[in-house]
Amino acid sequence: MSSHREAVVTAALLTLLLVFPTASQDIQYGATGSSGETGQTDGSPIISTSSTPETEINLNSEDAPTVKIEKQDALYVMDETPHRSLEKLETPDAELKIKKTNDTEVTELSSPHGTFEKGLKNGKKFSDFEGLNKTYLISKMNEMEEKLEKYRTRARQKMLPDIKISISKEKASEPDERLVIDNEDTEPVELAGWTIENSDGDTYTFEELEMPARTTLEVYTKPEAELNVTESTERLYVYGTGADWDYYSEEAVLTNFEGQEVAEDSY
Repeated sequence: MSSHREAVVTAALLTLLLVFPTASQDIQYGATGSSGETGQTDGSPIISTSSTPETEINLNSEDAPTVKIEKQDALYVMDETPHRSLEKLETPDAELKIKKTNDTEVTELSSPHGTFEKGLKNGKKFSDFEGLNKTYLISKMNEMEEKLEKYRTRARQKMLPDIKISISKEKASEPDERLVIDNEDTEPVELAGWTIENSDGDTYTFEELEMPARTTLEVYTKPEAELNVTESTERLYVYGTGADWDYYSEEAVLTNFEGQEVAEDSY
């Protein structure tokens, strides 16, 4: 009889330990299998840790311009206003969200292996983790962040950055005939695949070239060897485009890799 009571008491204590875990780590059994797929009950532990400040994030994207880039194996979405932004990248094996406001930045990864969240809320750093393998989730988050950065660059191009283009006063009769492109945006712009075109339909396509924010690019018609240009460290330079500019009447059009006209100038 005594041994039976001891067994009941022991079972009750175990139940209490499972139902009331410590505040810093919640361990449950039987909800997720060792492979990380839900619905299995092989007794593998799901470990959940949290250091999140008690702050709710509410991002209403109804009035935000939305940019979507869809590929066979990924979907990227950006909603952005001057005061907040929401980015999302979906792939077959994970989803990454980045939410930003004036005082909040949250990066959240969701996958069949669990979830990991990190960021800054009201000036305080935080992180949340729930799953079988925290190291794997952090590694996956880093991988997804790298992919998202590439999509972000293209999305900003779709939003048509603040770029100006001008045909230099030294036109076809001068040896240093050139275009001047000013990136007046607050973000860098990748020009790979962008084209400039003159009135005759002659075009030049840029190779990989990033223009930092608030920078100027000089684009020369002739090769560098035929010019006498003193370069400035504050500017970027491209030579030998072959696209020339007529002296009396001309138009220059800058088009992004999507075929959208970004800027133009004429005289």
